[in-house]
Amino acid sequence: MIPLAVDLDGTLVRTDLLKESALRLLRSRPYLVSLMPIWLMRGRAFLKHQIAQRVDLDASRLPYRQGLLAFLHEQRAHGRMLVLATASHRKYAQQVADHLGLFDHVLATEWRTNLKAAAKAQALRALIGHGDFDYVGDSRADLAVWAECGGALMVDPDPHLLRAARRVSVVKHVFAAD
Repeated sequence: MIPLAVDLDGTLVRTDLLKESALRLLRSRPYLVSLMPIWLMRGRAFLKHQIAQRVDLDASRLPYRQGLLAFLHEQRAHGRMLVLATASHRKYAQQVADHLGLFDHVLATEWRTNLKAAAKAQALRALIGHGDFDYVGDSRADLAVWAECGGALMVDPDPHLLRAARRVSVVKHVFAAD
């Protein structure tokens, strides 16, 4: 059975962890708001790293997509290798992976590399190989990964994204929003 890579933001959870953590930072330390544009000028990965150094999130309280989560438990029970591949910061991705206990590998944003789109595709290719995995995603940024994988699984795509995904990959399954 080929490995399955899973996106986090908007896919496994119905939220974006950068937005969640940035809001938490602004609520707890509003005086840091002036630093955020400076951090962003150094890149999204640097911004995510700076926020993650200052903010904790509780992985048990995230709004997981229950239909996808049930599917992942089923896949895991059948022995399928699961990879959490996300543009979220490694700290948060690892907390989610530890909480769920489903993933064999975690690929995530580090302080120098924002693991999104082509960077995520490259990381998955280095770990697994070109075309030797399926990928669950939800956004236009995932088109770069779907173009590299054996099959696309999609979460609540709009019709335009579904058509675009079908142009670059074989769409194996579409999960409804939950």
